[in-house]
Formats: sequence, C-alpha cells, structure tokens
Amino acid sequence: MAFRNKPQPTNVLSWPAEALSAEKDGGVPRPPTPDFTGNIALGDIAISYDTCQREVLESGKSLAAHATHLLVHGTLHLLGFDHQRDRDAMLMEELEIKILGTLGVNDPYKDA
Repeated sequence: MAFRNKPQPTNVLSWPAEALSAEKDGGVPRPPTPDFTGNIALGDIAISYDTCQREVLESGKSLAAHATHLLVHGTLHLLGFDHQRDRDAMLMEELEIKILGTLGVNDPYKDA
C-alpha cells in the first residue's frame, strides 16, 4: 500500500531507473540509455511471495509459471511499458504472451 496508495497488496512492484514510457497510447517506449561501459541499469523489481503464492493457489497455475510471468511483467515496466491506457495495455499483454511463450509458459491471460 505504501508504494501504490491502493488498499490491496500487489504481486509485483517495479522501480525503473529511467522514465521510458511512450507519450502516445500504444506507442513504443524509448530505449534505455546505456552507461559509459555499455551496461544498462533498468531498475528494481520486487515480487511478493505471499501474494504470488495466494494467486497460484487460487488459479491452479504453477508457482514457476506465475513467478516467471510476474518477472516478465515487472521487466516490461522497467522498459517503459504500462497498462494504464487501453492500447498500452494491449501492447504490454501481447509482449508478455510472446515472451512467456518463448520461455515455455502458457498464456497467463487465457484462463484469467
């Protein structure tokens, strides 16, 4: 609640190192800026084990699949993707499904 000002717990939080969000709904965020070594610091991600575990029990999904989804979701936030606007949400969801598919994780929204 302290980070999102919402009355319920969340499963994943992210703190981007840079604001990369697209200005236009459905637009692609700008790429992160590498430092002088060529490395890119994206930011930090925290996954709530308690919330993740509760969601796993409620959904019947595996902990590994759900945690992988949350890690991908948080990473996309660090890269400037979001789901506050409709087209942004569609773009982010499509990317999540595609990335998870390459990792062998089924579409997490199919049974949602």
